[in-house]
Amino acid sequence: MSKSTEYANDIISYLRTTKVETTRFRDYMTTIQKEINPSMRSILVDWLVEVADEYSLTSETLFLTLNYLDRYLGLKLVKRNRLQLVGITCMLVASKYEEIYAPQVDDFCYITDNTYTRDDILLMERDILDALRFELTQPTARQFLKYLTSLCGADSDLESLATYFIELTLLDYSFLSYCPSMVASSALVLAHFTSERVLSVVGFQKCSYYSPLEIKSCVKELNKHHQRIQNGPKLAVVEKYSKSKYENVASFSPISGSLQEKWDFLEKSFEGMD
Repeated sequence: MSKSTEYANDIISYLRTTKVETTRFRDYMTTIQKEINPSMRSILVDWLVEVADEYSLTSETLFLTLNYLDRYLGLKLVKRNRLQLVGITCMLVASKYEEIYAPQVDDFCYITDNTYTRDDILLMERDILDALRFELTQPTARQFLKYLTSLCGADSDLESLATYFIELTLLDYSFLSYCPSMVASSALVLAHFTSERVLSVVGFQKCSYYSPLEIKSCVKELNKHHQRIQNGPKLAVVEKYSKSKYENVASFSPISGSLQEKWDFLEKSFEGMD
């Protein structure tokens, strides 16, 4: 047994007790922002996925970037023409925190076609750090998924598919209503269903810290989101997970009517344990 598996339960329990796990900026588009809407955020996120892939940044860096972005947007009013600056600076901060060899400020200037200067990014970096009170260690869906896949012994195909699902949630502002541990649990359960794998009660309990009833809504919304993405224009995240290094998991078709059947069977299995 690896050390990551041995301590996975303890790590997940600790992450779930943190304040940020239960406190999310879920409604800043209506309470704080005036010029920015969910569609603009989605476009920015897809571009950030492309930037992260271009610079070979880890998935955790991407998730931290979005954590910082959403927290900042939940605190500060941002003009439309500054949204990209905020996004790329959040990625700079996340890269410094997470990466061994982080891209430099000039790299981020270049990737924006020099729309922003070094001074623009450095000033924004200071403002973001002040707004977030330098609280950069944050639980993310990627962290939870990492330990859940260790607990359930997921292979690379299953882990890549679940990771694809949690990255898809980054594109949709509405998923901020679910805490990171629930997103991770839902993605792993849906990955089992989508790849036609049997998920027993014991298997479900290893994949999730929630009951079927607690995560049912999130799983269904995630599957609907997968359907929308699959039927829409090709996004950077889809192109990313169409590569062989990610097991080409973007080619999996979304579940149609059979999801309810799978869920009914799972719930009945749990009822049989009472």
